[in-house]
Amino acid sequence: MPSLTRASIFFACLLSAGPASAQPFLQAPAGDTYATHNPSGLTTLPNGRQLQPAGTLLPLARFPHGLAMTRDGQTLFVPSDGTGQLITDWQSAAPRVVSWNLPKPEGRRRGHLNAGGAAFSPDGKLLYWSGGENGSILVVDTATTRTVGQISLNGDAAGRPFEDSYAADLKISADGRYLYCADVTNFRLVIVDLTERRVAGSTPVGRYPYALAVAGNRVFAANIGLFSYSAIPPAADGKSDPRGLTRPPFGYPSKQARDGVKMEGRRVPGLGPDNGDQSFSVTAVDVSQPQAPKVLSHWKTGLLIGAPSDNGITVGGSAPNFLTVAGDSLYVSNGNNDLIERLDLATGKRLASHRITPSPLVAGLRGVGPSAMVVSPDGARLFVAESGINAIGVFDGRTLQPLGHIPTAWYPYRLAISPDGQRLACVNFKGFGNGPNAGSAIPGARRGGTGAGDDAGASDERDGGPGGGAGGAFFTADSGAGGAGVARD
Repeated sequence: MPSLTRASIFFACLLSAGPASAQPFLQAPAGDTYATHNPSGLTTLPNGRQLQPAGTLLPLARFPHGLAMTRDGQTLFVPSDGTGQLITDWQSAAPRVVSWNLPKPEGRRRGHLNAGGAAFSPDGKLLYWSGGENGSILVVDTATTRTVGQISLNGDAAGRPFEDSYAADLKISADGRYLYCADVTNFRLVIVDLTERRVAGSTPVGRYPYALAVAGNRVFAANIGLFSYSAIPPAADGKSDPRGLTRPPFGYPSKQARDGVKMEGRRVPGLGPDNGDQSFSVTAVDVSQPQAPKVLSHWKTGLLIGAPSDNGITVGGSAPNFLTVAGDSLYVSNGNNDLIERLDLATGKRLASHRITPSPLVAGLRGVGPSAMVVSPDGARLFVAESGINAIGVFDGRTLQPLGHIPTAWYPYRLAISPDGQRLACVNFKGFGNGPNAGSAIPGARRGGTGAGDDAGASDERDGGPGGGAGGAFFTADSGAGGAGVARD
């Protein structure tokens, strides 16, 4: 199994600084080799990293950004930009895919409204898919892939009106009656009654709730954001420019940024404290009464802003971006800190933590970017999508000590694990890149080919191929629970 050492070394090459004598010279693993697009062999990315994933590969639609699995583990759903894909027989060597497209919004040449949040009904017959910018939940019949309903999150809830709702993540209750929605734009948890297909309850959580996890009558929301910004009021002195401020009211960090300031006839609201309970935290919510959900606590995760770190003090926040529950533990992935944590599910106490460092040579750097997580059925292994180094990290499920890495395609983002714990599924947002496209002087390059951000179709076979410019990549691999399939550090 290929080692990931070279990928992590390239990362160090970009970010390391200091005298040449202080550390060895590090360079991209590809050296001066041009980019190559070869999903069946060795792919070289434009940044010099190289890809050679383990397992069975499958091409996906453009920009895959979610993953949901039925409770029996037989079917997966991958939401992409305007496209849904149901994958069956995914644990075999020949997975089957059913794809369908959503109608494109009128007046939009590029992009669609859907988001990546999705969840199946307990029997797998219905799929609930976030409509993203349109503030709704799509109800899809999985047998026909027809949209059979739509539930709006906008409107009055808990005594106040809401608009511009955007469900970043969805989870379903154990009995299938309620759908929990992380409304990232309104900083709230929304509870939808699926029998009546309407909003049942809503409660504020933290700043930009991005991911959810469910444990019985509690829902946990990972708050990935820092501040809640307020509108600046009109000038009250009758003299200042009515169009707005003529210069920034304060710098950050500062007392003025925290508390606010009077300026040009206005009272400019402050941003509040850096380490407030609702920023970079996990909010626990009691949902035993869906019409009146109750916030129980806010648990701070990762390194606090200003806290000591191996490079001085922590500048950015932890950005918890994914949660998963297993047994008595809540696992948290802190993307900014490269830090994973295991918390006591009852108290929020930190039981274990580990900062992911691919090599001692890059110990002072960040960039692993942990995101999705799954736990093996026996709780012995934690698998983490390491988006920044194109790997799945394998860790001890209790101590979080690293056991190795499984190579993936570009930017692994979401994971699933089979009920027997033997197979992993991984969605890679960027697939295998776009190959060389810098002009005729570059061997194998295309002229005028489509890039990953273009709206054009498959002008070159690579655009429609596994993980080409038009899509991401999906692969399944042995979980390596017994050691197989894992590249050691």
